[in-house]
Amino acid sequence: MMRRPLCGILLPLALLVLAGACASPPDSPQLRQEIALRQTMLEWAVLGQQPPGIDCAFPDGHMLSRYTTIVVQDDGSPASRRLSLPGRTVTLLDSGAIRARANREGDYLYLRFDRVELQDDRARVRLSLVWAISKATRDAGRAPQGSCGAEVAFQLRGDTWTASQVLALWQP
Repeated sequence: MMRRPLCGILLPLALLVLAGACASPPDSPQLRQEIALRQTMLEWAVLGQQPPGIDCAFPDGHMLSRYTTIVVQDDGSPASRRLSLPGRTVTLLDSGAIRARANREGDYLYLRFDRVELQDDRARVRLSLVWAISKATRDAGRAPQGSCGAEVAFQLRGDTWTASQVLALWQP
């Protein structure tokens, strides 16, 4: 009778245990809510999909229509790493990488979440559309163009965040 080596059984078992230990923990309710809010604002700005309760376009959002890669400034939130858009690439870059890309590729627009505050069933989100200005543009003496954006108050109704008030819209 042939005996199967012990490592032939233990190795697959150890790998299975390690794989389970390395699995990401489930998202907290707070993180899921923040992802939903950021995703809602991103879709409004880039795709023109107005969130429930909003009846206007995101300021200058149409300027993003030609971009296949949408740059979002990395603010350190794990929720930003989960953003996505159909047919587009969402890239997170820190402020240094945003400047470096502008210097390499030229001026471009990016999005920055200036504020995401959640408190129970209420939230406030402020999203800005900002120009990344290259060194060449600055050296040529051209002034950076202003930013635009929106700040929105949301109310959680059931499982859906609904805009309760557009607190601010701005554009140059």
